[in-house]
Parts: sequence; C-alpha cells; structure tokens
Amino acid sequence: MEDNFWDEKTDAAGVIYLAKNRGALTTQLQRGLIAQWFGQYQRTENISDQFEVFELVKKAAFNNAEFESENIENSDSSYSLKSWNMIVGCCKVVEPFLQKTIEESLSELVRKESGVVSNTFYTDYWYEETGIPFPQIETEKFETSDSEDQTDSLSYGLDLEFDEINSTITAYFTNLSGSGEDLQSLDMTAFTFDDSTTSEVTFTGERDSVKIAVPATVEYVRFGSGSTDIEEIRLGRFPVMFLLAQLRSSNVEDRRIAASLLSYHTDNPDLQLALKDALNAETDVQTKANLLSTLGAFTAGATGTEIQFMQEVNSDYIEIQIAALEALSNYKEDENVPGVIQQKMERTSSDEVFKVAKTSFLEVADLPRKISATRRMIRIDTAGSRSLSLLKEIISTDTTTQSQQIAEELISFEFPYSTRIGALNLLLEHVEDGDYWGNKIVELSSDFDPRIRLKVLEGSNYLSETDAENIIGAVLLSEFDLRVLMSGEEL
Repeated sequence: MEDNFWDEKTDAAGVIYLAKNRGALTTQLQRGLIAQWFGQYQRTENISDQFEVFELVKKAAFNNAEFESENIENSDSSYSLKSWNMIVGCCKVVEPFLQKTIEESLSELVRKESGVVSNTFYTDYWYEETGIPFPQIETEKFETSDSEDQTDSLSYGLDLEFDEINSTITAYFTNLSGSGEDLQSLDMTAFTFDDSTTSEVTFTGERDSVKIAVPATVEYVRFGSGSTDIEEIRLGRFPVMFLLAQLRSSNVEDRRIAASLLSYHTDNPDLQLALKDALNAETDVQTKANLLSTLGAFTAGATGTEIQFMQEVNSDYIEIQIAALEALSNYKEDENVPGVIQQKMERTSSDEVFKVAKTSFLEVADLPRKISATRRMIRIDTAGSRSLSLLKEIISTDTTTQSQQIAEELISFEFPYSTRIGALNLLLEHVEDGDYWGNKIVELSSDFDPRIRLKVLEGSNYLSETDAENIIGAVLLSEFDLRVLMSGEEL
C-alpha cells in the first residue's frame, strides 16, 4: 500500500500489509511473518496487552529467526509499531539473563496456552524463572534527539598568506567547533613547475599560526589529511596567484577547490575575466559548477550579467543547473529572471534542483507571481508535495484568500496523506474564522482517512465553547474510530 492510513492490522488475518510510507519493507515483511505465525496460537482480550508484551514476544521470535531489523517509520504513532520500535531499543539494554530466558522460553510458552491469553501469563513466568521484574518500557528512555546522539565534532578554519620575498607561507588556524586542546596535524604539499615537496603542519588551540618555508618557485599548495582529517578543515582565503595556478592543475580535485576558493576574492573585480576564460576551457562538470557559483558571487546581480546564468539553467548537468539557479537569486530587478526560474521549477524531475529553484524564485518573484506559480504547480505535481512546499512559503504574507483556496485544493482526497495533512496544518495555523472551521469540521467528518478526521477537530479551538460542544458532539455520533472518539471527547 502507498499509505498505512493509520490502521492497526490484525495478526493471523491471512494477509501481511506493507506500507511504502513506513520504509524498511523487508523488516515489515519479516515482522508480518512472525505476527502471522504467533497469531495462529494466541490473541489478546485487551489490545493494550498486545502492545505492551506481545510485541516483545514477536521481537524475541524475530531475533530467533536471525532477522536483522531496520527502522520502520511511524509518523502516525500507530500504537503497535510504536511499541515495536521501543522494544528494538529496549532489547539492546535489557538484562541479558532476562532476554535469554524470554527467547529460550518462547517456543514452549506459545504452545502451552492458546486462544485468549493475558500478558501476565508471560511476565509471571519470566519473573519466576529469573527473579527480574518485567521492565516498564518508557518512550523517553529510548527516543533520543539527534542533538543527544551527536557530539560537537572537531572543525578548524584555515586561511593562508604568502610572503613572496621570504618564500614563506603563514597558515592561520581558527577553531570552529570541538575541543582545541589536542595537537592536530595536516600534510602540506608545495607544487612547483616540475616538482613537489611535502611537509607536516602542526597546530592546536583556539587560534594558531604556522610559518612554513616553501620553494621560491612555488605555484600553489595542497593540504591533505595528517593526524587530522582534511574533511574537518574549512578552507578559507588563499593567495590569488596560488588559486589561478591551481586552476591549471591536471588534478581535478585541485581545480574544484580553487574554483570555489576564488569566491573569497570578490573585492578584486579584475578576476571576472579569468573566471570566464576558465569556464570556457573547463571540462569537469563540478569544477565548472564551482566556477559558475564563484562568478555569481562576483556579479552579485549586476544588470547585464544574468544572460550566462539564464542559459546555464538548461545545462544537461544538475550541478551546473544548481549553480546557475543560485546565482539568479541575486537578480531581483530583472523581470525575465522569475519566468526562467519558474519554468525550471515546473519542468525539472530532480527534487534537489526544484528545491534550489524554489528558493531562488521566492527571492526574485512578487507575491502575485508566487501565487500563480503555486496554482500552476498543482496541475503539474500530481503528488502535491511541491505545491505544498511553495504554499508554506507564501501563505503567511498573502492578505487575500487565494492561498487559503490553494490549501483547500490540496486537502482533496486525490492527493496523498502527507500533502493533505500538510495543507490542513497550514489552514489551522493561518485561518482563525470560527464559521469556517465549524463548516470544515462537519465537511471532513466523513473523510475516509481517520487521521484527517482527527486533525480537523483542532479547528474547534476557533469556535465558541457552545458551538464546539454542539458540532463535535454531532460529528462524533457517526464516528467509528476509537482514537478519534477519544480525542473528540477530550476536546
């Protein structure tokens, strides 16, 4: 299925349901196979028992089958899957003795009882065997934020100065993140016309500078990993003469770096001619894209310089298209630029290109054009996701009702749930008319998707207490989903 529609599927019903919007299709299938096998023997009287213990039993069987679990997405917080995902984290830290007992006793216990079985049948047995109380699975214990999982990684900035008279380079290191206490090192290779020499450069602390002797005929230098990974170094301002020589290197990576670093020298407008010459001669796609980005930093939206970027938008290469689109974001006064970018938004099949084009379009287009582009996108984008992403950017500044009308279109059943719920959220955030929400709650109370029926109830916040009570009470009379009923009663 494209979507799980917030449905809790019954075990042993003879069918295994896989939902594309949850990903990890192999794990979904394997979990479903275990559920079919387990459901042939036992079922629960209370559905909460299934979520608390029987998901653990299924996970134990999953482990015994030596299946490898991938993360199953659960954006709708379906109860059984929420328990499953918590148990996946739980079983890595649960008492090893208890875990072993659970897995070894599973086959016997499943066959010992049949029909309706209470969760205490399992938990009491495990307690008697181990003396360890069955753990309470707490969501907070196993759901950690990205910020908790990631430590502040090491990063340094590097700028370079060249003393031509004394044939020395001074490297300036600035700590950007992470601890600056440890000694760091990089390898630096100095290139001359026909030779190269490599030396070690060491640095430490919040700020450090290192003077390095180089050959008098040095053309450019290249830094590489030493004890410190070069990926942890953000290259900054390097001497222009080095970068221009580096652009002529036979090493593609050297040319790519030089093309980017020249953007630090926009105070030297004479470099534009050298950049254009390099663009015409370059054959590597990424280097050409980097040169185009740097040229865009130099032209900065100046009248008459937009033609090259408008042409490169239609390049055969995504990297070049992106560089051109980013540069066009500076041309706010050119009346032709918004149309070129809009056309690219409508025609590209690349989500990455669309995202960049959208950002640039929002910079250069006026509000009427933005609204018009969003309406056109609905006819082109059958999933509605691109239309919705545009609508999110303009609805807060639209003083007319046009954005509201577009959101109404995106709620219609022809679009997938992710688009519909996104549009409904926008309406809940930006429309505060009580009469509107009274009608909308009634209208969507018959929607086929219980998630939509549940979400629209939040519109009651804009109703008077009496109206909210009457309208919600009326729509709940025909409601059959327990989750919607419970939420409606709480409101």
